[in-house]
Amino acid sequence: MIPDQTARDAALTSPGIKPAMRETRNDVSLVPYQYTSMRPSQVMHPDRAPRTSRALLPAAFLVTLAACASPSARFDAQAAALGLHRTIVAGAGFRHVVYRNDGAPAPILHVYIDGDGSPWIAGQPAIDPTPRNALVLRLMAQDPVRSVYVGRPCYDGAGADAACSSRFWTTDRYAAAVVASMASVVRQQMADGRYRSVGWFGHSGGGTLAVLLAHVIPQTAWVVTVAAVLDTRSWAASVAHDDLGGSLNPVDGPPLPSGVRQRHLAGAGDQVVPPVLMAEPARRLGGPLIVVPGFDHVCCWEHAWPAILQAAQAGDVTEAATYQPNVTPTMPP
Repeated sequence: MIPDQTARDAALTSPGIKPAMRETRNDVSLVPYQYTSMRPSQVMHPDRAPRTSRALLPAAFLVTLAACASPSARFDAQAAALGLHRTIVAGAGFRHVVYRNDGAPAPILHVYIDGDGSPWIAGQPAIDPTPRNALVLRLMAQDPVRSVYVGRPCYDGAGADAACSSRFWTTDRYAAAVVASMASVVRQQMADGRYRSVGWFGHSGGGTLAVLLAHVIPQTAWVVTVAAVLDTRSWAASVAHDDLGGSLNPVDGPPLPSGVRQRHLAGAGDQVVPPVLMAEPARRLGGPLIVVPGFDHVCCWEHAWPAILQAAQAGDVTEAATYQPNVTPTMPP
């Protein structure tokens, strides 16, 4: 069971919880990124909940209960705290968790896709690869129009489904079957809301999938990627040292149609997906790579998101300076 709202908030702010389990909603720069798709030997063990004194029970029991919950349960709790609505939608062979942001009506459906989360734990495929950092949920919560977060196959607590295998969050994380099932979910969402077109927002590996999905959804109006892996082969070989042999590679396909507006954003300080690897793939896809000084893989996209949304909807490739946050970010040591 997921604790009530008070317990959820306490669990996210308790000083006894290590930084990897803390959530600082007002300053993304204080949240360490938890990408663990590097070579298995580099993956750290997941954090464990702190011990508590019996004198602090029962309140501390609820805090510890939330801290000990699975990554998908913690992720769901954060979605609830942001006021997002959760449903489960059947795709093409997989179940998907969908979170909905009930903003203002709009003719274009905004679709958010998350990164790879934690495919590996201590050298083994993770039991639950759901992202430990709810950055993409927080980005969508800022969107003023109706939007949906479409969960990836076998993520968000669905890893035990009969159709699931760890290959769908390791080697085959960007496979044709993954793209087909997510496309099915998006088509259903478009039909239910009578949307004429769709705009994609993808972070990290979610940007990879956003580009792949834009190829199979002809109603695509735009694609905005943030710190995205646009060439999975070069990234896997030179940075991740990971096997993505069962995955599609966006750069292997044709450019996106000329009518699709593209904006590929990267942080100058990103060491997870270095911008130098993505400039040429972005050009081949038909859109320039905009490198933003002072940003990295996670910092400081939350601060800049309103400007990015406005530029995407206006169809304007805005100067990178527009995306500078209005506060000076402070990164943890």
